[in-house]
Amino acid sequence: MGAASSQPSAAVAGLSLALAFLISLVIALTAVIINRSPGSRFVDILPMAATVFAASMGIALASLAGLGLLRS
Repeated sequence: MGAASSQPSAAVAGLSLALAFLISLVIALTAVIINRSPGSRFVDILPMAATVFAASMGIALASLAGLGLLRS
């Protein structure tokens, strides 16, 4: 019998990244909906949304790397 590979397949790594991206996008959109007030412009909220997206994507990537789901 062949030795089992400790690295995930490219499909698993790609799906993990896609899922991390979508979850981060949902979190950022939720933050926009929560912080949007009737008088505010969407352009004023974009820096906050970008920060929330980057933070949640960073946490997701760190979690995936810790679990060994990302290929090196």
